[in-house]
Amino acid sequence: MAIEVPCPRCGKLLRAPDELAGKSGRCPECDNSVPIPLAAAGAPAAGGAAPDPYAPPRDAPPRDAPGYGGERFSHRDQTITFILSWLVGIFGVDRFYMGQIGLGLLKLLTCGGLGIWALIDYILVGMGAMRDVDGLLPRRPVFGQPTRSQGVAFILAAFLGMLGIDRFYLGQIGLGLLKLLTCGGFGIWALIDTVIIGCGGMRDEDGNSLA
Repeated sequence: MAIEVPCPRCGKLLRAPDELAGKSGRCPECDNSVPIPLAAAGAPAAGGAAPDPYAPPRDAPPRDAPGYGGERFSHRDQTITFILSWLVGIFGVDRFYMGQIGLGLLKLLTCGGLGIWALIDYILVGMGAMRDVDGLLPRRPVFGQPTRSQGVAFILAAFLGMLGIDRFYLGQIGLGLLKLLTCGGFGIWALIDTVIIGCGGMRDEDGNSLA
């Protein structure tokens, strides 16, 4: 009998053979690592009630902790959203991509709210805080156990990246010092780091993604 378990990232229901019980598999939809329980997800618990298939793992951090693994992601991509907001956000293309047609049209007709709205959206997207029309965050790769905030890292990179403060925050002291001594690689390194963080691709000292 196959074991049914939902992917904790995208929610896709997976069917795993019994021999994978207690091990981990990969979600074909988002390539996330999915722990396979010892019993079928729909099997009644000891008390007789079926467990909630959307409940986070027993060892998951609290819901208000950075990097909480129960968050579901949209099929829309964080990298694409950030690039659109950065380059053509003044035309509302990022809002169109997020499925928010009305806001996209309003943003287009006002030239991104005379640039102010476009700037705010750019910061929100870079912080990983922009949600699509369904209220979901854009998908991004998740590695390890995220503990550091993408929002904090992005703000530090955007405004203090020339001083390497973002790298210090990520626990990368050596890179932070090098970035500080070179004034953010004459601005080029600082810009690259800001884009990488905004796209959701930056990792901390331990190789963890940002939450």
